[in-house]
Amino acid sequence: MEKTPSGKNIRKIQFGGLSVIAAILLFLSPSGATGKELVSKPVLRLVQSAIVPGFGQFSNGKYIKSAVFLSFAGGMLYGTFKSYGTVQKAYETYEDYFSKNGPEGSEPLYDEYVNKYFLHQYLISGVLLFWLYNAFDAFFDAHYLEVSVKSERGLLKMYLEKKF
Repeated sequence: MEKTPSGKNIRKIQFGGLSVIAAILLFLSPSGATGKELVSKPVLRLVQSAIVPGFGQFSNGKYIKSAVFLSFAGGMLYGTFKSYGTVQKAYETYEDYFSKNGPEGSEPLYDEYVNKYFLHQYLISGVLLFWLYNAFDAFFDAHYLEVSVKSERGLLKMYLEKKF
C-alpha cells in the first residue's frame, strides 16, 4: 500500500516551492546570453512589495515611504486579528445566551455579532486593497526610476555628441 502525504506535508511542500520561487525572484538577477534581465526591475519590485509591504519601496530607495507602508500594513494586520477576536467573542456570547434562554432577548446580541463581523470583513478588504496599492506603487516607482535613468543617459549622450 502506497503512503500518501498528509495535509501538513503537502502544505510544507507547497510552502517550500513558493519559498524557492520567491528567493529566485528576490535575490537572483538571472541574465541570458544577450545580457538582458529575465525579470525587469519594476516586476521584481512588485513581487517584493507583494511579499513584504514596503520592501519594493525600500529597494527603490524610498526609505521613508517604505517605513510608512510597513508600519501601516503591520497596524492594519494587527487590527484585523484583534477584530477577529472580538467577532469570536461576540459570537460566543450570543451562542451562550441563545442556548440558555432561547431566541427571546438574543436579538441585540446577534445584531452586535453581525456588526462586528461586517466590520471585520471591511478591515480585511482594506488590508487587501492596501496590499495591492503597495505592490503597484513599488512597480510604478521602479518603472519611473528606470525610465528617468534611460532618458538621462540619452540626454548625456546627445550632449557629448554635440560637444565633441
